[in-house]
Amino acid sequence: MKEDPGLSEKAPVIPIKMAKNCDLKKGLIDTSIAKIYFIWMLYLSVLNVCRCFAELAGNLKEGITVVYGPQASGKSTFCMMAAHECAKTGKKVAYITKERVSFERLRQICREDFEETIKDISFSFPRTIDGLERAVKNSRKLPNLGLLIIDTVNEYYWIEDEREDCFIRVLSSAGMMCKELHIPAILTASVYEKKGSFEPFGFRDLKRNAKLMVELMLKGKKRALVIKEMDGREKNLRREFVMCDSGFE
Repeated sequence: MKEDPGLSEKAPVIPIKMAKNCDLKKGLIDTSIAKIYFIWMLYLSVLNVCRCFAELAGNLKEGITVVYGPQASGKSTFCMMAAHECAKTGKKVAYITKERVSFERLRQICREDFEETIKDISFSFPRTIDGLERAVKNSRKLPNLGLLIIDTVNEYYWIEDEREDCFIRVLSSAGMMCKELHIPAILTASVYEKKGSFEPFGFRDLKRNAKLMVELMLKGKKRALVIKEMDGREKNLRREFVMCDSGFE
């Protein structure tokens, strides 16, 4: 087999000569146009992804949307984006979480709307699954409720000896509230690795109660979002994104 000169250290260097009739100025203009076209197409692709996230966060369907992914994949950021979009419509948000809320991150997402947005979000921080169940029931009392958020719902499930009966009641209560008040709910879920992929704790119960499942994938600096509609057949829509001050791009 002959050695490929392109891979050989002794490969000849071929000089590049400019043709006599070559217009240097025209060549530079063509290059500039190509760069502008590339930047424009990149902008449109980013804009399309942003619209996908804005539409998803601001126009969630009635029922439960489960958002799951590894740590730092963007679950809480997604919740904050949705809370901001809901508050902009003048409706209230019930935000239930076991963890501390980063108000600095919320301020970044809401920008000039932060002060108005924070007034429309009711935070509660139950530490036990029984407390979570009470918090979900109490959120019904909020006037003009437009969105229920539980971040991270399945932490209560596996911390307290997998109390599946109470976990199922919480999911059922959230689902019934969505149906009666005609509102969406976002339940984020932590995951574990299973055969090279990630699956949320309590996956079977979460999937049974969800109208939509959103998987946030993280591999190095690359991130992707996969939307799965639970309508008898899974319709997967994949979008790559980056984290920024305003949320996802």
